Amino acid sequence: MDDADVLVEEIRNLADEIDRVPRQKDVRNHLDTPLSRFRREFGSWNGAVEAAGFQPYPQRRRIPEEKLLNQLQSLAEELGHTPSAEEMTAYGDYSHAVYIDRFGSWKTAVDRADLAPVERRTAPTRQELVNELKRLADDLDRVPSSKDVEEESNYSYSAYYREFDGFTDALKAADLL
Repeated sequence: MDDADVLVEEIRNLADEIDRVPRQKDVRNHLDTPLSRFRREFGSWNGAVEAAGFQPYPQRRRIPEEKLLNQLQSLAEELGHTPSAEEMTAYGDYSHAVYIDRFGSWKTAVDRADLAPVERRTAPTRQELVNELKRLADDLDRVPSSKDVEEESNYSYSAYYREFDGFTDALKAADLL
Protein backbone atom coordinates (compact mmCIF):
# COMPACT_ATOMS: atom_id res chain seq x y z
CA MET A 1 0.00 0.00 0.00
CA ASP A 2 1.46 3.38 -0.97
CA ASP A 3 1.21 6.57 1.12
CA ALA A 4 -1.91 7.80 -0.71
CA ASP A 5 -3.73 4.53 -0.05
CA VAL A 6 -2.83 4.67 3.65
CA LEU A 7 -4.13 8.24 3.93
CA VAL A 8 -7.35 7.38 2.07
CA GLU A 9 -7.87 4.47 4.45
CA GLU A 10 -7.40 6.79 7.44
CA ILE A 11 -10.09 9.13 6.08
CA ARG A 12 -12.50 6.26 5.48
CA ASN A 13 -11.91 4.81 8.96
CA LEU A 14 -12.42 8.23 10.52
CA ALA A 15 -15.66 8.67 8.57
CA ASP A 16 -16.88 5.33 9.92
CA GLU A 17 -15.89 6.33 13.45
CA ILE A 18 -17.67 9.72 13.43
CA ASP A 19 -20.47 8.62 11.07
CA ARG A 20 -20.05 11.48 8.57
CA VAL A 21 -17.60 12.96 6.10
CA PRO A 22 -14.61 14.15 8.15
CA ARG A 23 -13.65 17.81 8.38
CA GLN A 24 -10.15 19.12 8.99
CA LYS A 25 -10.89 19.61 12.68
CA ASP A 26 -11.82 15.92 12.91
CA VAL A 27 -8.36 14.99 11.65
CA ARG A 28 -6.78 17.25 14.28
CA ASN A 29 -8.98 15.78 17.01
CA HIS A 30 -8.90 12.09 16.07
CA LEU A 31 -5.81 11.26 14.03
CA ASP A 32 -2.08 11.36 14.65
CA THR A 33 -1.43 12.13 10.99
CA PRO A 34 -0.94 15.87 10.43
CA LEU A 35 -3.21 17.64 7.95
CA SER A 36 -0.15 18.75 6.03
CA ARG A 37 0.43 15.15 4.89
CA PHE A 38 -3.05 14.99 3.35
CA ARG A 39 -2.55 18.37 1.68
CA ARG A 40 0.88 17.39 0.32
CA GLU A 41 -0.36 14.10 -1.05
CA PHE A 42 -3.66 15.32 -2.53
CA GLY A 43 -3.11 19.05 -3.04
CA SER A 44 -5.79 20.06 -0.54
CA TRP A 45 -7.99 18.64 2.18
CA ASN A 46 -10.92 18.52 -0.25
CA GLY A 47 -8.72 16.58 -2.68
CA ALA A 48 -8.05 14.03 0.06
CA VAL A 49 -11.77 13.74 0.85
CA GLU A 50 -12.57 13.20 -2.83
CA ALA A 51 -9.80 10.58 -3.15
CA ALA A 52 -11.46 8.70 -0.27
CA GLY A 53 -14.70 8.64 -2.28
CA PHE A 54 -16.60 11.35 -0.40
CA GLN A 55 -18.15 14.62 -1.46
CA PRO A 56 -16.37 17.51 0.33
CA TYR A 57 -18.40 20.03 2.26
CA PRO A 58 -19.12 23.15 0.22
CA GLN A 59 -16.65 25.98 0.68
CA ARG A 60 -17.93 28.66 3.02
CA ARG A 61 -18.40 32.05 1.51
CA ARG A 62 -15.34 34.10 2.37
CA ILE A 63 -16.19 37.27 4.30
CA PRO A 64 -14.35 40.26 2.83
CA GLU A 65 -11.44 41.40 4.99
CA GLU A 66 -12.73 44.97 5.02
CA LYS A 67 -16.07 43.79 6.40
CA LEU A 68 -14.34 41.86 9.20
CA LEU A 69 -12.17 44.83 10.16
CA ASN A 70 -15.14 47.23 10.04
CA GLN A 71 -17.09 44.90 12.36
CA LEU A 72 -14.16 44.78 14.77
CA GLN A 73 -13.90 48.58 14.77
CA SER A 74 -17.67 48.99 15.22
CA LEU A 75 -17.71 46.67 18.20
CA ALA A 76 -14.75 48.52 19.72
CA GLU A 77 -16.67 51.77 19.39
CA GLU A 78 -19.80 50.22 20.89
CA LEU A 79 -17.92 48.73 23.87
CA GLY A 80 -15.66 51.72 24.41
CA HIS A 81 -12.54 49.54 24.24
CA THR A 82 -10.85 47.03 21.99
CA PRO A 83 -12.89 43.85 22.26
CA SER A 84 -11.31 40.65 23.48
CA ALA A 85 -11.71 37.55 21.34
CA GLU A 86 -14.34 36.37 23.81
CA GLU A 87 -16.29 39.65 23.46
CA MET A 88 -16.17 39.40 19.67
CA THR A 89 -17.74 35.95 19.79
CA ALA A 90 -20.37 37.08 22.31
CA TYR A 91 -21.31 40.45 20.79
CA GLY A 92 -19.94 40.64 17.25
CA ASP A 93 -21.40 39.47 13.99
CA TYR A 94 -18.62 36.89 13.57
CA SER A 95 -16.84 34.51 15.92
CA HIS A 96 -13.27 35.35 16.91
CA ALA A 97 -12.31 32.08 15.17
CA VAL A 98 -13.11 33.71 11.81
CA TYR A 99 -10.56 36.43 12.59
CA ILE A 100 -7.94 33.94 13.73
CA ASP A 101 -8.45 31.87 10.56
CA ARG A 102 -8.13 34.97 8.39
CA PHE A 103 -5.39 36.92 10.18
CA GLY A 104 -3.50 34.17 11.99
CA SER A 105 -4.16 35.53 15.49
CA TRP A 106 -6.53 37.78 17.37
CA LYS A 107 -3.69 40.23 18.02
CA THR A 108 -2.97 40.55 14.30
CA ALA A 109 -6.66 41.20 13.56
CA VAL A 110 -6.71 43.94 16.21
CA ASP A 111 -3.52 45.45 14.76
CA ARG A 112 -4.94 45.37 11.22
CA ALA A 113 -8.07 47.16 12.47
CA ASP A 114 -5.80 49.92 13.88
CA LEU A 115 -7.10 49.36 17.39
CA ALA A 116 -5.19 49.54 20.66
CA PRO A 117 -3.96 46.16 21.93
CA VAL A 118 -6.43 44.28 24.09
CA GLU A 119 -5.79 45.06 27.73
CA ARG A 120 -4.87 41.95 29.67
CA ARG A 121 -7.41 41.36 32.37
CA THR A 122 -6.58 39.40 35.44
CA ALA A 123 -8.48 36.14 35.49
CA PRO A 124 -11.02 35.93 38.29
CA THR A 125 -10.02 33.88 41.29
CA ARG A 126 -11.77 30.65 42.19
CA GLN A 127 -13.44 32.42 45.12
CA GLU A 128 -14.66 35.29 42.92
CA LEU A 129 -16.25 32.78 40.57
CA VAL A 130 -17.89 30.91 43.46
CA ASN A 131 -19.20 34.19 44.90
CA GLU A 132 -20.58 35.17 41.51
CA LEU A 133 -22.44 31.85 41.18
CA LYS A 134 -23.94 32.34 44.63
CA ARG A 135 -24.99 35.90 43.69
CA LEU A 136 -26.63 34.61 40.52
CA ALA A 137 -28.42 31.86 42.44
CA ASP A 138 -29.77 34.45 44.89
CA ASP A 139 -30.86 36.81 42.09
CA LEU A 140 -32.52 34.02 40.10
CA ASP A 141 -33.86 32.17 43.15
CA ARG A 142 -32.59 28.92 41.60
CA VAL A 143 -29.39 27.20 40.51
CA PRO A 144 -28.00 29.15 37.55
CA SER A 145 -27.61 27.41 34.20
CA SER A 146 -24.74 27.89 31.78
CA LYS A 147 -27.07 30.13 29.75
CA ASP A 148 -27.71 32.24 32.87
CA VAL A 149 -23.96 32.60 33.33
CA GLU A 150 -23.47 33.73 29.72
CA GLU A 151 -26.31 36.24 29.97
CA GLU A 152 -26.12 37.46 33.58
CA SER A 153 -22.70 36.77 35.08
CA ASN A 154 -19.86 39.25 35.40
CA TYR A 155 -17.60 36.42 34.17
CA SER A 156 -17.81 34.32 31.05
CA TYR A 157 -18.79 30.67 31.03
CA SER A 158 -15.28 29.84 29.84
CA ALA A 159 -13.80 31.45 32.98
CA TYR A 160 -15.65 28.85 35.07
CA TYR A 161 -14.58 26.10 32.73
CA ARG A 162 -10.91 27.11 32.93
CA GLU A 163 -10.88 27.29 36.73
CA PHE A 164 -12.96 24.19 37.48
CA ASP A 165 -13.26 20.75 35.90
CA GLY A 166 -16.43 21.89 34.15
CA PHE A 167 -19.48 23.92 35.06
CA THR A 168 -20.98 21.23 37.30
CA ASP A 169 -17.84 21.29 39.47
CA ALA A 170 -18.13 25.07 39.72
CA LEU A 171 -21.73 24.70 40.96
CA LYS A 172 -20.60 22.07 43.47
CA ALA A 173 -17.82 24.36 44.73
CA ALA A 174 -20.44 27.03 45.32
CA ASP A 175 -22.56 24.48 47.25
CA LEU A 176 -25.36 24.84 44.71
CA LEU A 177 -25.50 21.12 43.85
